[in-house]
Amino acid sequence: VISLREGTYREALNPPRSGSRDAPIVFQRHGSETPTITGVDIGLTIIGREYIEVDGLTVTDVSGWARLQDSRYITIRNSTFRRATSTGTTGGFKMVRSTYNRILGNVLQDGNDNMVLVDAADRNVIADNTFSTGRHSLLSVRCSNFNVFRANRFANPSQKAMELYDCEGVGSDSPIRYDAAHRNLFERNEVTKTMASSRDHDYNGIQHGAQQTILRRNVFRGNDGGAVHYQNYADESLYVYGNRMYHNTFYANKCHAIIGASGSSNYRDNRAKNNLLYKNVTCSGGATQTRIADTGAV
Repeated sequence: VISLREGTYREALNPPRSGSRDAPIVFQRHGSETPTITGVDIGLTIIGREYIEVDGLTVTDVSGWARLQDSRYITIRNSTFRRATSTGTTGGFKMVRSTYNRILGNVLQDGNDNMVLVDAADRNVIADNTFSTGRHSLLSVRCSNFNVFRANRFANPSQKAMELYDCEGVGSDSPIRYDAAHRNLFERNEVTKTMASSRDHDYNGIQHGAQQTILRRNVFRGNDGGAVHYQNYADESLYVYGNRMYHNTFYANKCHAIIGASGSSNYRDNRAKNNLLYKNVTCSGGATQTRIADTGAV
């Protein structure tokens, strides 16, 4: 256990070795003090490591908050991440080819893409975090599978909240991999306050282009750019099938509560059942709660 005293640290936290399952290496704040990492490129740099825990740190005014790459069994909890200045996926918390990690009870505020999972960042648990103000998105899940997103709070008046899709080679860490965003679970999250638009595909609560996703028991409330949109466009969002959306609440969203596009044979079998929709309207305020282009596909 490394106990960090209150102060400003102008260097990245970059663990030089791994822990083990029975003896993880823990970096934690001392008591209720506030150790702050600032003025660096990436605040937490964890590459090729296992069994590391970070608890109660603050990372602010950096290029990017954290990068987990080729790492497993990393836990980051009770930490605060503010003001990531870089554009693109660097400006936030990024997980690349990293599995079995837990991101719990953190605050992620004012990044570009506040959290990104990419290139088979699989089987991670992201729970009880607060995401707010992303210049592009609060959460981006790209060609990654079997992740659990539970009891998080999302609010982004600057853009969209979440996006799920395949990888078309855009960005330095993104391969070209289609039909590759399977079986992610979203439950008991609250999604609010996306940016207003005159079009219901711009700033959604979830811009949905994945496969076999389960959305259950979430609340979508007061989003001005639409709640959930099963989108279809080249090339990252062409395989949209087998998704299930049930027991969710949609209240007072503009640009529709549920939007469905249309597409090829790879856009199919997306089912919304037993959801509660109340006082949702069109982008211009009309009394239509959903817009489904192909009722056979959605």
